[in-house]
Amino acid sequence: MIRLLCPACERGKIPPPDPDVALQRVRCDSCGLEYPSVWGIVDLREYGGEAPACWDDARVAPAADLEKWLVDQFQAASIEELSAAYANGFGLPRSLSDSLRVYLERAGEREAWPIRHLDNCCRRLAGRRLAGRAVLEAGCGSGGAMVHLAARFDEVAGQDVDFGALVLAAKRLTAAGLRDRVVLVAAPLERRVFHAGTFDAVKCTDVVEHVQDPELVLRNLEDQTAPGGILYVLTPNRWSLATP
Repeated sequence: MIRLLCPACERGKIPPPDPDVALQRVRCDSCGLEYPSVWGIVDLREYGGEAPACWDDARVAPAADLEKWLVDQFQAASIEELSAAYANGFGLPRSLSDSLRVYLERAGEREAWPIRHLDNCCRRLAGRRLAGRAVLEAGCGSGGAMVHLAARFDEVAGQDVDFGALVLAAKRLTAAGLRDRVVLVAAPLERRVFHAGTFDAVKCTDVVEHVQDPELVLRNLEDQTAPGGILYVLTPNRWSLATP
């Protein structure tokens, strides 16, 4: 069972919360400090330091207002409705807002090929398939890749600083019947929230270009990868002539 690393004492373990409970608190087994959990998403952002999301400046309302709406509507709303509310929370032209909504709605479909590609890379470069006991999606967003990772690993963890996107991930995974096998945590990747050597594989795609301290993030991901495990990091090529 994947247990979180307590960010206060940096040694204790935090048990996974019940994903079916709207609001609860989980306790470190070492220092006894409690942390909030909303629909099974453990919120450790308070202990992450200053690491705002790179898109915060584009919001038309405070992130807390959108998060509250998503949480309140979690059970009643569909993934499509939650995605629309998230997309409308930014000051984007209508065409871009619609594109973002569709991007979120189809996250599971969109991530199917990247996971197959990652599996091919593992076979070709590491001589092993993408599978095992536990995997981390670092910068998991709305959870599209975790649906596919859950078919390859016994347990899946997702970490992201964007709490609103994690609510969408929780909804997507619940609808897929996978929520009891996935740990979701809200925290910047600069904050190490899993114990050393926890994961057989760590996936971090199109994320490190957004963080405040890429070197620290990479050290954390390496630390959380088990000996002999796979650490896969992908980032856009800034010198490419084919893309902006």
